[in-house]
Amino acid sequence: MPCDFIIVDDLAARKLAKKLGLSIKGTVGVLLNAKQNGIIPLLRPYIELIQQTNFRLSQQLAEQFIKDAGE
Repeated sequence: MPCDFIIVDDLAARKLAKKLGLSIKGTVGVLLNAKQNGIIPLLRPYIELIQQTNFRLSQQLAEQFIKDAGE
């Protein structure tokens, strides 16, 4: 099945995907892309929801994604 990238967040899985030559994007990267393409109006609320789960995302990285989204 053709695709532009696979969605993977786990570090070991990301390393394997890169080793296999696959293009990857994480969950937050997909959300950033959705914001940039006008699919969602804001990224920050989704980041805040993600941070309430067991998903590991540093505050520094979260802020960088929000900045990249122009918020």
